[in-house]
Amino acid sequence: MKQAGSPTTDFRRRTATSTTLTQYPNMKEINISRTVGREYGHVPGNNYNDVQVTVSRSKNGRWRVEVLETWGSDQGYEEEHGRNEVYACSQSLESAGKDAGNAGRTAGITEKYLVQALTKAIHAADEAAEEDDSNLMEDIPTSDLEAELARRQSATR
Repeated sequence: MKQAGSPTTDFRRRTATSTTLTQYPNMKEINISRTVGREYGHVPGNNYNDVQVTVSRSKNGRWRVEVLETWGSDQGYEEEHGRNEVYACSQSLESAGKDAGNAGRTAGITEKYLVQALTKAIHAADEAAEEDDSNLMEDIPTSDLEAELARRQSATR
């Protein structure tokens, strides 16, 4: 007779294991980048000002938002005159986005481009995360989820 909490044999892995959710893959990595800039800025004879926001999520769920502003002129070739770069990390996308926005304002990044690029990148990353999160549990067998729930309930008693 099998006792609760005893090791089970998982033939897919062909090893003796105890059932925990840590055996299953973590979150999908996400890497989204959006750029906003001055209209016709990269046309010869004009100045450009671009703000690029890159939002990424690691497999452990930590979010990183990078903001890069570059400016310069295009004289048939691009000549960069300067750049500002800020980063923010957090466990939540909203918090990382707010922190990056605040850091960007403090660094003097052009506000109208900062807001546009942040909004576009965060929206795209949120949609990608929502799509990934909806598929997160579907690969785990129901019996494994029930066993994990029972294990956690017995641990709190």
